[in-house]
Amino acid sequence: MQDIALLEKQRCNLILTNKAKEAVEECSANEHAFFALQRSFTVYIEKRKAKTVGETFLSIYFNAEDNEKLSDLLAEKTVIMDCVLKVEGLLATNIRFVHMRGPINTNRRLAAVLQFVTKPNNGAGIPLELHSKIRQLPIAEERTEYVKKRIASWEGYLKIQEQDATIDDIHTEFKQSYFNEDFTRLTIVCPYIKSKEWKKLEGLSVSIQGVRGEIGQVLKANAGKQTVEIDLKPFVQDLARRDQLNLRTKQASFSNFATLSQIRRLRNGFTKLEKGEAVNPNLETILFERRPTVRASKLREDIEFHNNLNEYQRRAVLGALSVEDLYVIQGPPGTGKTTVISEICQQNVKAGLKTLVASQSNLAVDNALGRLLSNQEIRILRYGRTESIEEEGKKFIEENVALQWREQTLAAIEEAITIFPERQQELEANLVKAKDEQEKLEQWLEQLTKEIAAKEQAAIEEPILQQEIQALKKELKAAKTEQQTCEAQKEHYVKQLAQIEPIVQQLEQTLADYPSVEQLQSTIQETTEKVKHLEAAAQYKELQEQKHQLTQQFEEIQQKYEIESNRLVIMKEAQKYIYTLTSFELIQRFLQHYQIRPSHVLSQQIGRLQHLEDAKDLEAWSTINARLQKAIVKLEALVTHEVKEHALAKSRLQPVQPFSLQNLTGVFAQLNTAFQDGQAPATADVIESYLLGLYMRRDFVWQKGRALKQQQDHKDQEYETFRKNLVTLIHQECAITSFDVQSYQRQLQPFIQHTERLQQLANAFQITEEPEESVEYLKILASQARESLQQAKQQLEAVEQAKVQLVPKQASLQTIQTNLQEVEQQLTQMEEQIKDINIAGLKKEKQLASYTKLLQSTPERTAEEVKEAIQTANQAIKALQRQEKQLPLRKKTTRTMA
Repeated sequence: MQDIALLEKQRCNLILTNKAKEAVEECSANEHAFFALQRSFTVYIEKRKAKTVGETFLSIYFNAEDNEKLSDLLAEKTVIMDCVLKVEGLLATNIRFVHMRGPINTNRRLAAVLQFVTKPNNGAGIPLELHSKIRQLPIAEERTEYVKKRIASWEGYLKIQEQDATIDDIHTEFKQSYFNEDFTRLTIVCPYIKSKEWKKLEGLSVSIQGVRGEIGQVLKANAGKQTVEIDLKPFVQDLARRDQLNLRTKQASFSNFATLSQIRRLRNGFTKLEKGEAVNPNLETILFERRPTVRASKLREDIEFHNNLNEYQRRAVLGALSVEDLYVIQGPPGTGKTTVISEICQQNVKAGLKTLVASQSNLAVDNALGRLLSNQEIRILRYGRTESIEEEGKKFIEENVALQWREQTLAAIEEAITIFPERQQELEANLVKAKDEQEKLEQWLEQLTKEIAAKEQAAIEEPILQQEIQALKKELKAAKTEQQTCEAQKEHYVKQLAQIEPIVQQLEQTLADYPSVEQLQSTIQETTEKVKHLEAAAQYKELQEQKHQLTQQFEEIQQKYEIESNRLVIMKEAQKYIYTLTSFELIQRFLQHYQIRPSHVLSQQIGRLQHLEDAKDLEAWSTINARLQKAIVKLEALVTHEVKEHALAKSRLQPVQPFSLQNLTGVFAQLNTAFQDGQAPATADVIESYLLGLYMRRDFVWQKGRALKQQQDHKDQEYETFRKNLVTLIHQECAITSFDVQSYQRQLQPFIQHTERLQQLANAFQITEEPEESVEYLKILASQARESLQQAKQQLEAVEQAKVQLVPKQASLQTIQTNLQEVEQQLTQMEEQIKDINIAGLKKEKQLASYTKLLQSTPERTAEEVKEAIQTANQAIKALQRQEKQLPLRKKTTRTMA
């Protein structure tokens, strides 16, 4: 629950509506008199669901228990004041006086001490802190509904558990009983338990008439052997070992009350959580909204454990001792949780603290208590029902604990007197050890004092050294900048040298390898004349050969001209007989006679015409149709009209199926066999099935007849289209042949023109006879001469350019080499300077590092710790000396009873 001290006394303006004033006047003169009964009121503020958007509705609770002046006025009632939060204060819309069953202070209400000011224009308003706290409150109804939804699944689980646990107590008589070897378990023989009750026994608590309290819990129930094995409680085990357990009544009771009580406590806890009455106000947030912040505490290291613990148990103890609020330890049975609890209690006793050990079962508390009995310094006080507490724990209940502590104290005094010599020696040894440790600490303190003085000197010299290092760094930076500049210049000169040096070498090599300008010019002139003469001879030779070819070509063209002229006459003749082609055979003869190659389209049409010629005619299918009709008429005469209509309806529902000619002729044979003279007449169902088959075949024959009729019509159209396409093809062939004839006529003209050109070339170059070399060889000679001419021109151009470029390039090369030598000398000097600066800087940085390390050390804090340690040692020495003086007398004194 929240504490009232969270929000101290606040002065708040209160405005009442007429309805609220009337409610107040029922128990007081007016609102001013009512709120003047006390200077301030302890109230609990709850935020309600808003009735108007943008406004905050509140219910303020206050009762006589927290407000003494209202005790006579309220008579155990609670005041509920419904308000609206305004900027100018609280507006009370209604005041009610009711009897409340639950607590007034819940986790959803803000506890506050308020002074209500009811006078108008008082200027009180509403305090900012109170306003902020109210804004942070959850809306009570919504929060209750939210928690209710979140725990709904848990409620369902509890209902199932409660249904399973809600069983009637089982009372029975047992015939025989016996213990195991160590008296931890008791087995009883129960022949009178009903068969349906055996499954419910496991886990139930057991009571024996004549034995106080429950003796244990059912571990196993064997219906076949009619035995019940019980795990006994420790105090019952002790009674059994001492043969003091009374089992003579032979009456046993089995109950599930403990489990049922635990479930009901859980249900009560859920109800309180739903109403906001949980002890921990943050429990809702932890369970449903966000995980709690878990902070790792600094574990104590100065722990001397009382028990022999493993690593995990030590960590659990250290964590529990170091945490500030809550520490959870979880582990299955046998992992030492009880041992850890006893160790925590032992450590708390050393620290002067108290420990509360609580559990839902008395047995768990008594187990933990049993681990603490050996330590006489622990004062144990046991709370609980006396009949449920173990025998060892009964010594520590309120009525027995004083006598137990007295006996413990007397026993401790006697033990202290007995171990006096040993204790005295131990104290003397510890005293010597403490003085030696004090001496070592004083020597260490002296050394730390020297380190502090050295640190102070380092603090003075360190800034100076820093300045010197900074100056060296600046000097080093300037030197490196200058070095980088020189290196950039060197790189620039090296690149220029790498570029110009090969050029100069190449120019000099060119002048050395090639002839002079005059020689090259003479060679070019001679080669030019040679090229012209060779090109003319090759052209003349080529034209002469072409003349011979043209002579032969003329003869071939004349022959082709005659052939194409004759074909043109034949094509024109073929056009007259096209419309006489009415069958596929005539078409084939026509194409072969006139040597006509059909086009792709005509070839496809010829294929279709051939297919149409090969298709069966309508007569065969007409015959089949007539036979089907005759058979149908005969069968229809053998059945009633209804059977005929039924078979006809079935055939119309079926899709048209294809039938082969073999199938169609075969069905007539089947009908002749089935209806021969002398055979027994067929039934109506058989005739109906035959009719259905004939109807379906008739539908197919009709469909096939329609397709053949369409095919015949299509055949005539195909022949007409073919003749038109053939006319078009022959027209095209005539046009092409006519064009070829004209082309051959034009080809005869170039021969004459070629002869004239050959004579002109012979006259121009004075060629009197045909060269003996071939055209190819003459062209090769001309090509070689052109290459020689081109090479001579390139050499001439290269020599002239080399003469022009060589002199300035040589001058540039000399300048670059001189500059490069100067830059290399500067770089050598700069490297020496940087090396000297680095050596000086390294020395100073090493010195600075030693100063920094010295300054980063904390001899002052260590010295303070050593001084504290010396002081602690002095206190320990004094404590040991005090303990030595407080040792009891050597002789054992007579104990007196108080």
